[in-house]
Amino acid sequence: MRTLSRAAIAVTAVAVAWATPVGVAGAVSGTPSTSVSKTTNLRADGETITVSGSGFSADGPGIYVGLVQDNRFTTADAGAWISSAFVRPDAITGGSWSTSLDVTAVAGGSDCTRNSCSIYTVAAHGSSDRSQDTRVPVAFAAPPVVTTPPTTTTQPPVTTTQPPVTTTTPPPTTTTQPPVTTTTTTKPPTTTTKPVTTTTSKPPVTTTTKPTTTTTTPPTTTTNPPSTTTAPTTTAPSTTTPTPAPDNGPTVNADRTSGLNPAGDTITVSGQRFSTSGTGIYIGVAQMSRYSTTDASVFQDAKFVKPADMPGGSWSTTLNVSSTFAGSDCMANACAVYTLAAHGSSDRSQDTVTRITFAGAPTPAEPPASSGAKGNGGTAGGTNSGGANSGTGVGAVTTNSALSVSLSKASELDPAGESVTISGSGFSGAAPGLYVGMVQDNVFSNSDASVWMTTAFLKPDAIPGGSWSITMQLPSVVGAYDCVRNACSIYTVAAHGSSDRSQDSKTPVSFVGGVAPGTVTAPPATAASGDAAKTVAVTLSKARGLKVEGETITVSGTGFAATGPGIYVGLIQDDKFSTTDASAWMTTAFITPNKIENGAWTTEMEVAAVKGDSDCTKNSCAIYTIAAHGSSDRSQDTKSPVSFGDDLEADAASAAVGAGSGTSGSPSAALRSLDSSLGGHATWILPLLVGGGLGAGIAVATTAALRRRQS
Repeated sequence: MRTLSRAAIAVTAVAVAWATPVGVAGAVSGTPSTSVSKTTNLRADGETITVSGSGFSADGPGIYVGLVQDNRFTTADAGAWISSAFVRPDAITGGSWSTSLDVTAVAGGSDCTRNSCSIYTVAAHGSSDRSQDTRVPVAFAAPPVVTTPPTTTTQPPVTTTQPPVTTTTPPPTTTTQPPVTTTTTTKPPTTTTKPVTTTTSKPPVTTTTKPTTTTTTPPTTTTNPPSTTTAPTTTAPSTTTPTPAPDNGPTVNADRTSGLNPAGDTITVSGQRFSTSGTGIYIGVAQMSRYSTTDASVFQDAKFVKPADMPGGSWSTTLNVSSTFAGSDCMANACAVYTLAAHGSSDRSQDTVTRITFAGAPTPAEPPASSGAKGNGGTAGGTNSGGANSGTGVGAVTTNSALSVSLSKASELDPAGESVTISGSGFSGAAPGLYVGMVQDNVFSNSDASVWMTTAFLKPDAIPGGSWSITMQLPSVVGAYDCVRNACSIYTVAAHGSSDRSQDSKTPVSFVGGVAPGTVTAPPATAASGDAAKTVAVTLSKARGLKVEGETITVSGTGFAATGPGIYVGLIQDDKFSTTDASAWMTTAFITPNKIENGAWTTEMEVAAVKGDSDCTKNSCAIYTIAAHGSSDRSQDTKSPVSFGDDLEADAASAAVGAGSGTSGSPSAALRSLDSSLGGHATWILPLLVGGGLGAGIAVATTAALRRRQS
């Protein structure tokens, strides 16, 4: 019996152990951490350190890492960062990355010898995602101290003898220790020897790349302007040479600009008279109708030139170019090499445009004949007239008379495209910012991004005192829209689908050979597709029991529109879902219109249960789709619920199938019935019941076996 009792106790202990629920804490860290190779006694005059990170997201816009004086830290002002480096998403492997960073104690208005400083990380491009923020304090050694010796004057005796020439040699000065100056004074007759003064150089000031203030991680309505999708049968590239920059502005030359190989080619691009005191410049190829100063995705093979790499304002680099890239087609649309001030800078003085063409591209079409109308709707420096503008498109504009918009050139624009400076004043400068762009008047909409031929997004901090200025490339034809045959204007609206109409303005523009401003024409016929009548649907390769630490699933859609701005698809905690707040989306993929074939698309997506303050182990989550770029089109919205970790309901159903019984008398059915009777909130007790039942069964079987053996 003693043996039996010990056996029963042991089996009961096993049963209790099996019945005790085990949590999944620690399965996912998801918390970024940063380590620095050296954090104290850094050289004030500068040295290179290694910064490494783990637990970071590779799904976002990347990471900025840099040195900042703590009381000047900001995620938006690049000028506050003493030095910085950009870690691209593809450089983050398994959440880890490492980079070298040049740090110096003093730069601009920052001084780390007198103020506390740290190495910071933030999500790049002005992202509002604060889950990637880290801070590691660092300290610099005190700068060398300059010691000034006292002045010694020796009164010489009176003499008529010519004094000999005396040379005083200063003692050596060591730069690694505070310099000590010793003065040796020789006392010749009538000679006074001045002491030697040693001056220690201040630490050099290093200007490095500052982080940008612009976000490109979709879906974003804080950084992404309305997107224009160009059909592959529009304006052909022109062979005209762009207007040269003024003599006091930057200029760009390319070794070849025409006859480029559509399958891939390399050109050498050089620049002169660029600023070396700013943030540096970006150089890249973009389709002119898609060009944006804030959306990095429109560029092919963009290069960054740091100010230090532009001696005397000159630089040279090579670009890899091909006729098609990322939703752009340079065989059917005009393309160019652009330069612009880097990191989302609002400085437009560094903007240049150099047209390029590829071999086999069609020649530009001649403008249609007209009855002498030359587009006389404005002059260089034309402005909006204010007051009512009826318009004929969706959401016709009434210009706020308090607003003023002026163009450096408003008429006789080159149909192949021309760069125009657009300036505004009297605007609010308040959130959410402003969209500025060209739209064909008879299709204008303040909510449908797809009808905007060109667009720029101005953040509130780019509208100081209500004023702003940008440079925009204006081609006459984009997709189905034609400003030679139809009247067009430069419009402004409050960004991100805002209902605030106080920021609306309309300023007519016209092109050589085109209709006069205000000419009323019929809008273009829309494609007779059945997109509107289709029912959108999404399927997931796996929706339940997903790994908490993350796994890859396939998301597919049918019935979607290929004529709009595209689709955002991503994972969101349900109670945080938003069509405008990018930071609420845990993971995101952008489906461009050209990837939607007959309404269908598919993409792979890495999903994890926890990101930032979103947690799908504690809250319901789903895969959502929406029309991209802040579109107000809700016909593309879908929601597909997902779950992470142990899925008890799925497990119970599998057990019932495995037992060959789906009746209400099965243990699985009984457990589900119990959970249901408790309102679905007692799933925590199921492991206890299952473990307890199994343990009790084993205990009874063992007891019976031992009794039979003893008998």
